[in-house]
Amino acid sequence: MRGPVTVGYDGSDESRFAVRFAAGEARLRECPLHIVYASPIPLAGGRHFSGATWYESGTVREAIQEMMDEIVEVTSRETSGVDVRGEVVDSMTTGGTMIERSRESSVVVLGSRGRGGFTGLLLGSTSAQVAAHAHCPVVITRRPPEQDTPQAGRVVVGVDDSPLSQAALRFGFESAALRDADLVAVRVWQYEIPTIDAAAVPIAFDQEYTEEREKANLSEALAGWRQEYPQVTVIPTLVNGDPRRRLLEAAQGAAVLVVASRGRGGFASLVLGSTSHAVVQHAEVPVAVVSPHVYESAAE
Repeated sequence: MRGPVTVGYDGSDESRFAVRFAAGEARLRECPLHIVYASPIPLAGGRHFSGATWYESGTVREAIQEMMDEIVEVTSRETSGVDVRGEVVDSMTTGGTMIERSRESSVVVLGSRGRGGFTGLLLGSTSAQVAAHAHCPVVITRRPPEQDTPQAGRVVVGVDDSPLSQAALRFGFESAALRDADLVAVRVWQYEIPTIDAAAVPIAFDQEYTEEREKANLSEALAGWRQEYPQVTVIPTLVNGDPRRRLLEAAQGAAVLVVASRGRGGFASLVLGSTSHAVVQHAEVPVAVVSPHVYESAAE
């Protein structure tokens, strides 16, 4: 049995869209959908970490449960054939809860921003923590809730020479096969004329040779996955320029953009560095992040 798709929910519009996206993902994967609300753990005396006592109130707890019951009921009605479950979790940290849930999940889905337990997702430390340490791919949704859930369309994957890039390709090919979609494999290289430091004199640089080498590297990275997923149409895309801009351009209109949490070459420091901020902040499509823990699990 496949692990569930697990989605964080806090009642915000952004998290409602995340639930819609997660429901579509669960339907594609033919697996259950778990909707999780992370509540702060009350300490001795009924106080949680902020020092407030409101959490003791049965009214607050009941309101949270009613909110969860409502989203489960609506999602079950709108997503036929999917087993939808809701859970309110007492948790020290939202990130820790989602990382722990990722151990048994096929995919974790998080909204771009939220309130309460999920405040700061996408731009804050929680999103970086979950994306970098989850044991399954993490999808961060961004589209406004009034737009249709983007389950159709191309799947775009950023490719480099790192081992983790293979895990990103694995998820990308799987996602494309489930959607009956094309897979666009993007490899970015940067054309820079090298110089001798002392004299700043340009040395020989064979652009044609470099392009052919990069093209061969991309072909080699895709070879095994093409054999495993012969039904997926692959569009290898080799581009020169800034990796952040090129990847965002390639992802326009895609169902999902898949990146590794850390890479090599053009995609180094994804999620934790400047490239990640550009990709995750500015992508107009859901971004799936694959961490080293996913690669380790895939290699077992």
